[in-house]
Amino acid sequence: LEAPVTFTLYITPVCLPPTSLDHEDIFGPDTELMITGWGNTKSPSYLRSTFKAAEVLQFLKVKALTQEECSQIWNK
Repeated sequence: LEAPVTFTLYITPVCLPPTSLDHEDIFGPDTELMITGWGNTKSPSYLRSTFKAAEVLQFLKVKALTQEECSQIWNK
């Protein structure tokens, strides 16, 4: 971060598991997860000229993937 953060009712730290822990030890197969963000909603993020950030926090439920499943999807 460029500047220190002051924690408030709406800004709080989040605990993450250690990097040595495999996510499969935390989430079983087909565990439903929720992802959130205010990201781009109109075009691929690499097209910055048409970037349209969401005005409302977006969310999506997704299935946890194994490392093998993730590699098959993203290493194409």
